[in-house]
Amino acid sequence: MQKNILILDDDIDFNSLLTDVFRQDDFNVISIQDPRKAVEVFRANDFDLVVTDFLMPEMTGTVFVSKIREIRAEVPVVVVSGFLEKNTIKDFLEKGVEIIFLKPLNIFSLLKRAKAVIEEAERADEQSGLPVEFQSFPGKSASTRELAQQLYANRNFRSNLLLVGEEGSQFKRVCRDLFHFHKEGGEHLYFLQPGASAEGVLSELTKLNEDSTERITLAVLNTEKLSNEEQSIIYRIAQGEKPFDDLPGEVRFVFCLNRDSETLFEEGLIDERFFQFLGGLKVVVPPLRECVEDISALARQILQEEVNKSESHAKAMIEGKALDYLEKRNWPGNFTELQDLMRIAFKMGRSPLIQVEDFEKAQDFEDLDPKKIKIENLQEYVKGEQEEYTKAVYNLLEGEKGNKADLSPPAVKPPPAQFQSIPLSEINHRVKK
Repeated sequence: MQKNILILDDDIDFNSLLTDVFRQDDFNVISIQDPRKAVEVFRANDFDLVVTDFLMPEMTGTVFVSKIREIRAEVPVVVVSGFLEKNTIKDFLEKGVEIIFLKPLNIFSLLKRAKAVIEEAERADEQSGLPVEFQSFPGKSASTRELAQQLYANRNFRSNLLLVGEEGSQFKRVCRDLFHFHKEGGEHLYFLQPGASAEGVLSELTKLNEDSTERITLAVLNTEKLSNEEQSIIYRIAQGEKPFDDLPGEVRFVFCLNRDSETLFEEGLIDERFFQFLGGLKVVVPPLRECVEDISALARQILQEEVNKSESHAKAMIEGKALDYLEKRNWPGNFTELQDLMRIAFKMGRSPLIQVEDFEKAQDFEDLDPKKIKIENLQEYVKGEQEEYTKAVYNLLEGEKGNKADLSPPAVKPPPAQFQSIPLSEINHRVKK
């Protein structure tokens, strides 16, 4: 079915270019240069997407978006602009704009993102054709849809399930999806932590409510690195030996491995007894490079998680070209690498719109030391304050030629709250360097 798009841009040439590109891809396009007329056209028609400029005569893009949100808030909006100030970006974010592109841009990248936004709006709860929501992957690629279907088909396995994925796979999220597939309640998910003792595991498992516990899913991370003690705990739980002979409900295991059990056994990394115990029911978690279609949605999901954890709870968005940048990477570190890159870019970002430059700069940080990131941002803050003071002095001298001007520095403004926890000695050390 042909999709309807409203394009609003007062630049006739650029408007015509966008219109031609979308029409050649079989979209039904209405292109308008006057924002006031665009509001009336939007009111009278059903659109699947709106693409709008920001700086226009009579009405800005933010005002236009506010007006069409009052008419139909569910229609996705993509903003294309040559320049946006920080407060303007925040305004668009508050209004729920899905994607922002800064000019110059790749027109076909815009077309690709527009299609993705329309699909996301249409999909709603029909993820991967499953009767439940699959959260670890958006399920846009064939490999992640297959993963979701396999997990759902095996959701009621009785003893052991092997999750096999390259290093950096998001095993915890996949385990939580598997756990949530059980809708009847009475099930508990427990992650076996490295260095666990029998007493500690028993204490955690017996905290469960015996009256409501029908089944315990015990997820084992880093299976290849299990100590003899941890393997012993698993054996005793599985066989119902003391002190695990009175656990509430039945117990099943999810073992997370970076290579299949046959390879681990052949290389001598697990013994024959443990190899036989693991069994053969296996589901493969695809690496990030094999599910490129899911990367942009995963990045936005991680970004939202970082926003939720931040003190300010300020909204943030990834610029359209930056999403292209993420999809073109090879991701040798898999999901963990994407997660780390998003965390650093969010912490370092000086704008609510994360751009390619933020990702490139984030790569220079080898770890996620918050102090380093705070100091980096503090240096930028101090530089900005110096520039503002210099401009103020220059303007004062120009306006007061021939008169004595008071050039005493203004009262020192304290840095933002997020910088105030840095020790002065640490700042001095970095400045001297």
